[in-house]
Amino acid sequence: MRALLILFFCINAYFSTAQVKLGVGTTIVPEQTAFGAQIRGAYQHSNTVSFSAAFGYYFKKDSNFAIDLDAQFKIVDLSSVTVAPFAGATIRQTAGSLGTGLQAGFFIVVPTDGVDIYIEPKAILDNDTALVIAGGLYF
Repeated sequence: MRALLILFFCINAYFSTAQVKLGVGTTIVPEQTAFGAQIRGAYQHSNTVSFSAAFGYYFKKDSNFAIDLDAQFKIVDLSSVTVAPFAGATIRQTAGSLGTGLQAGFFIVVPTDGVDIYIEPKAILDNDTALVIAGGLYF
């Protein structure tokens, strides 16, 4: 149900303004051998600040998921690559336990013709601290 609400929000935001991007991709947590699918949306507040939300569903026996909210601050904007450090909050269900935490990392975007490629390495700080790598396509 939460995934449907996030998807609904992202689709409505996308059609209401041109400053919003939608993305789909994958996410992995190497320490927990978890692999999953991700949907995300981002709102470009200014030339240097963006806000993003992502929902990840991990294909594991105990149905883990994550909801991430963060603020990105663009520091490098070359013609071919954008690098934006970010910080935010996360809600995760791991091993049947629901918890909240903080996250920080880098959001890297490589533009291509029509679709951008994103890579997001980050650290999640909660009672089950983990390094996470996400990547996919931005529309």
